[in-house]
Amino acid sequence: MSVRVKTPANYSCTSQAVTVLGAEPFYFSAHWLSRNASSAPAAGGLRLEVLGVGFDYRLTGYRCVFGPLEVEATLVEGWYDRMYCTAPRWLYNYQAVNFSIVLKTNGSEGEGAITYEGKNESAAKTFFFTQGWDSLAGSEA
Repeated sequence: MSVRVKTPANYSCTSQAVTVLGAEPFYFSAHWLSRNASSAPAAGGLRLEVLGVGFDYRLTGYRCVFGPLEVEATLVEGWYDRMYCTAPRWLYNYQAVNFSIVLKTNGSEGEGAITYEGKNESAAKTFFFTQGWDSLAGSEA
């Protein structure tokens, strides 16, 4: 039996099993609360900071998902409440896409989508790639 436990905002934990007084183990699950940007140029390269609780910096399978594209997320050793990822280059027309965080661990405990637990869920799960240009092509007269 697994039970999802929501922790206070100022408490961080990892996705480790806990046994209380001989009862069945239950798991603290990670969740994300916010990110520092809701849009990026289609050229990519913007570094995003995602805040949450329960991230395990010892795992390497965290991914930020921008519509059909996934990029690796990095965590800082000793920090369980933030991760970083870089917006990918968007090779399609400018548009809004679904944004999410996943953990891929080759089938071990805790793999799957990291739940969003912040305010305004629909806005938080939407990311905008904006149009832009990189240079002007010269023409000969």
